[in-house]
Amino acid sequence: MKKYTKADLVKAQKLINGAKSILILAPDSQDGDSASANLALKTTFESMKKHVFWVSEKGAHPSFDYLEGNQSCADRRALRTLQDKIDLVVLADLGGTTQIAKSLESAPWILNKPKIIFDHHQNRNKVLFNVEIADESAAATGLLLAEIYPKLGWPITSKIATYMLAGIYSDTGSFTNLNTSQRVFEVSANLAKLGADPAKLSENFLTSNGMNKAELASFAKLLTKVKIKNHVAYAAINYSDIAGLTNSDMSHRVGDIIRYMQTVKVSFVVTEKMPKKFFLSMRCLDGFDVSKIAEAFGGGGHKVAAGAKFDESYSSIDQAIETVLRPTISEANKN
Repeated sequence: MKKYTKADLVKAQKLINGAKSILILAPDSQDGDSASANLALKTTFESMKKHVFWVSEKGAHPSFDYLEGNQSCADRRALRTLQDKIDLVVLADLGGTTQIAKSLESAPWILNKPKIIFDHHQNRNKVLFNVEIADESAAATGLLLAEIYPKLGWPITSKIATYMLAGIYSDTGSFTNLNTSQRVFEVSANLAKLGADPAKLSENFLTSNGMNKAELASFAKLLTKVKIKNHVAYAAINYSDIAGLTNSDMSHRVGDIIRYMQTVKVSFVVTEKMPKKFFLSMRCLDGFDVSKIAEAFGGGGHKVAAGAKFDESYSSIDQAIETVLRPTISEANKN
């Protein structure tokens, strides 16, 4: 299991101290942990008087507007003018390099810049990082940052503590996922002491991710597509099922529900987010491992939560489902 060293921290600090302009490159599709981790790092670098550019493929995701500064994330068009301005690229919470594919298409020069990654994912496609500050045992990148800031001598203000706790909330499902441990509670309690407001943050997190009436009706309809076979729950969500929805996380909601169905050990959802563009999201109970399955399809993630994008070799969502089902049943029947 990968864990950063003291030497890694020293190297990272040296690169950051020596940089005047820093690009924080977010995943093409940000989640709560990546957005909040990037905001924490952005705030820290700006306090060091660095010029900081925060960029994601689509820019700011409105689901995270409850986090102060979320709208400062630019879309990938900003990358066109940054090549000669950037001394260092910083990434956080990157499950695989496919998650920055669109940004790299716009700015291949990123690969030639010094790069640091702060991460907690188990599997990641190979990219040349100068320094990896990674801890695969951490429940969230927000938790990783909360632990390394004191080691780097970086202050955790109340705003930064809020960002870090938001990341932990996101990746533990508000302390309900299987990665919620004593370590999670201890770090979260310390962040509360440093100024994060758990009650307010929880309210903002839950309401910002809540469904409206139309989404609730669509969600109920999607649940009727769920099937169970040999301790595996799975669903195929076609583009026509979600084309009219503004909430792009609907397939993840389905996955989070079916993972805890009775007799189910492993679950997955294949979603056609665009015509003939299929995305895999996998979940499992403790004691199983879906990261290797996702990795076989070019993705990655954690043992209990992983995902992948499919290439165009699948002509239909049913074909993609059948391909994923075989190794998933094998994993579910291990114990």
